Amino acid sequence: GGADAGLEQGLREQAQAAMTGNLEAGDIVLPGSLALQSIEREVFDPPTGRAASVLSLTLEASYRMQFVRGSDLRALASLALDAQTPPDHVPKEGSLRVQVNQVSSGVTGEPVQLQLNVQRTLYRRIDTFLANQLVRGASPDRARQVLETGLPLAAAPEIRMTPSWWPWLPLIPFRIE
Repeated sequence: GGADAGLEQGLREQAQAAMTGNLEAGDIVLPGSLALQSIEREVFDPPTGRAASVLSLTLEASYRMQFVRGSDLRALASLALDAQTPPDHVPKEGSLRVQVNQVSSGVTGEPVQLQLNVQRTLYRRIDTFLANQLVRGASPDRARQVLETGLPLAAAPEIRMTPSWWPWLPLIPFRIE
C-alpha cells in the first residue's frame, strides 16, 4: 500500500544518491535508467497472521542505473576531431572541451542519443628548419620581425640569448633552438 510505496521511494532515492556519488566528474547518468533489479529481502514484523499495534517492514532491494563514462566521451570526441584536423596542425594539450547539450534514452531497447558540443584548440605546426634559416645571424629585434611576418604565429615570438648581452643570433644552425 502507501507505506510500501513510500519505503520503496526512499530506497530508490538512497540508491540513486549512492550511485551518483560514485560517479566521476563528466560521467552522465542516462535519464530514466534507474530501475529496481530485485528485492533481496522483505521482512514484516510481526510476521503475517499475528496481531500488533505497530507493523514494520524491512525491505532490501537492488537497483541498476545506466551511465556513460566521461572519459569514454572525451576519447570518442578526440577521435572525431582527429579525423577532421588538418595535417599541418596539432591539438593543444588539455584543450579538449566536451559539453553535453541533450541526452535522450527513449524507450527501453532504443539507442541512446547524446547531443554534444565538442571543441579544442589547434596549433599550426611551425617549420623549425625554416624558422632557423630566417633568424640566423640576425639581431634579436630583426629576428622577431622576420618570424612574425614569415611564420603563422599565434603570439609574438620570445627570443632568449645566451649570453644575454650578445648582439646577434648564431650563424650555426645547431646553436639555435
